[in-house]
Amino acid sequence: MITPGFRFQQEKGKAFQIGFTGVFDKTNIFSLRNTFYSFLLIIIGIMIFVGLSNKPLISLSIMQKRNPIFTLMSNGDIRNSYAIRIENKSNKNKVYALEINGLKNYVIKNQDNINLKEISILVGDYYDTILHVIIPNGDEDSKKITFIIIDNESENKITKENIFISR
Repeated sequence: MITPGFRFQQEKGKAFQIGFTGVFDKTNIFSLRNTFYSFLLIIIGIMIFVGLSNKPLISLSIMQKRNPIFTLMSNGDIRNSYAIRIENKSNKNKVYALEINGLKNYVIKNQDNINLKEISILVGDYYDTILHVIIPNGDEDSKKITFIIIDNESENKITKENIFISR
C-alpha cells in the first residue's frame, strides 16, 4: 500500500511540493491470489479464442411440415414437405449442394425451382425454401433420412436427420 503521498513545505506563507514520499508495503506481485487470477484470465482468453475459431461456417435447419403429415398424390406418390434454412456464416460467398441419404428412389422439388446442387448464398445471408420429397408409387415405409449440405469449394459437410413418413 502507498501511504499518503506528497510532502509540502511552506515558504513565506506559500506551500510548495518537494517530492513524493510514498512508502510501499511489503506485498508480493506473485502472491497466490495474483497468480490464480492471472491463470484464470489466461484460461478464459484461451476458451474464447477456441470458441471463436471453431465456429461452424454452415448452419442447417430442417423442420418437417406437419399439416398434413404426408400427402398421398392422385398417382399414388407420397410427398413429405420440409422447411429448410441454410446459413452462410463464412466471410466468402459460397455455393452449396443438398443431398438426401436414406431413400432409394426419390424426387426432390422446391418452391423456387432452383438447382439443389448449386445453391448460391452471399456472405452472412441465408436461403429459406420448402422442399417436397416425393417417393413414386409409395414404395418405401416410414424411415429416417439424412439431409446433407456440402460446401462445393471446401467439401465441408453438415448433416441433419429427420423422418420420411409414409402410410
